[in-house]
Amino acid sequence: KVGAIQGTTARTVQQIAEINAVINDVNEVVGSIATAVEEQSAATQEIATNVNQMAQGINEVNENVSQSSVVVAEITREIVQVSAIAGEMFTSSSQVSESAHGLSSLAEQLNQLVGQFKTEDAAAPSRQTAPLVKAQSATTRPLGLNQAIRA
Repeated sequence: KVGAIQGTTARTVQQIAEINAVINDVNEVVGSIATAVEEQSAATQEIATNVNQMAQGINEVNENVSQSSVVVAEITREIVQVSAIAGEMFTSSSQVSESAHGLSSLAEQLNQLVGQFKTEDAAAPSRQTAPLVKAQSATTRPLGLNQAIRA
């Protein structure tokens, strides 16, 4: 009986050793899995940090685009104002030109009327009078848009 117990004990010890080897193998696999989970967790944390930084960068870009849009709108309003002022200046310059032509015409008529009342006295050259108003040149014309802006 002792021999049978010793044989059973030896087989049991051998099976316990095999179980122990399997447990050690399982421990190695669990250790590898734990290491992989740690690495995966670190990689996930890094990805989350990068996504957060990217979101902040996108927010900054959106703010810059928004500010640029505001500036572009202001510039557009100012261009419209400058264009309106240039149009008013052109209109005013046209009116001034028309008035100048009218005054020139009146000056010519006045000189003709004054000429009708002149007395001819050859002995007294000092009594001859020069035209009261010098007629403006007929080439006067309104300033162009670029000329009005430069003026």
